[in-house]
Amino acid sequence: MREAAVRSDVRERSTGPLGSPYAAQVITKVPNWDLLTALDVLLNNLAVGTFLAVALCWLLAPADFGPLVPWALLLALALLGADLLLLVADLGDPWRFHHMLRVVKPRSPMSVGTWSLSLFGTGLGLAALASVLRLLGGPDWLNWVVAAVTFLAVIPALGSILYKGVLFSVTSQPGWQDARWLGGYISNSAILLGCSLLLALAAVAGQGEAAAVLRAALLGLLLLDVVFFFLFYRGIAKVFRQRYGENGRLFFWLSVVALGWIVPFLLLLQGEIVEMVPAVFLLVGALAVRIGFVYLPRR
Repeated sequence: MREAAVRSDVRERSTGPLGSPYAAQVITKVPNWDLLTALDVLLNNLAVGTFLAVALCWLLAPADFGPLVPWALLLALALLGADLLLLVADLGDPWRFHHMLRVVKPRSPMSVGTWSLSLFGTGLGLAALASVLRLLGGPDWLNWVVAAVTFLAVIPALGSILYKGVLFSVTSQPGWQDARWLGGYISNSAILLGCSLLLALAAVAGQGEAAAVLRAALLGLLLLDVVFFFLFYRGIAKVFRQRYGENGRLFFWLSVVALGWIVPFLLLLQGEIVEMVPAVFLLVGALAVRIGFVYLPRR
């Protein structure tokens, strides 16, 4: 009995009241991810969202959105190129990025994301090239090439946008591991941002019918953005309040709610006068969410 009491006393002093010397500590190493990572997520969402938005709109209303397809594909390609540069720069050793293409691991979010981005980028590049050649007077059959390649690229595009949420949520980092709705939030956010860029293109090109459709779609997507955000935020709320002080939280909510939701909503209700402006405020709110989330595990 005496030996058992001694062993129990030693165990309690060594492990603490929670049963483990590590129970009250964060023992995982925080990745060196910062603003570049937040910008990478944003550019990824912009590129894929613009592509998916124009592909869906072209399918549903080819007469209204057909003239916008070449410019939207070129814009998505430029955004994807910038995203890939940031993605490579954010690696520990940027010159070893090609090693990720040596293996295929369907159960690894990073491997799925790498191959999805590679296939999506290839399809997007071919579709953009064919559309430009058609604009320059190429044969009519190039239209079929653009359509076929665009819709084949939709599947890897979905993988490119979904893997980010899974990649964060399968880690052991505080906040990230609780973000179970991150994939749903950034997927809707990407389509929202893509439609806002497409609306700006429609305004520049003078496509009034396309702009009217996009304004209505953006109002619905903006309401969905609020719903998905609070489902996502519910998981990270505790860590978020611990990580950021009162001033930081105030700045965050002003950026997201006032600039990211209320101002774009009111501007969209104004009609065609300010069609190019909502995208700017939506980008501000989206960037604030991504920066706040990426920095969650840091102390």
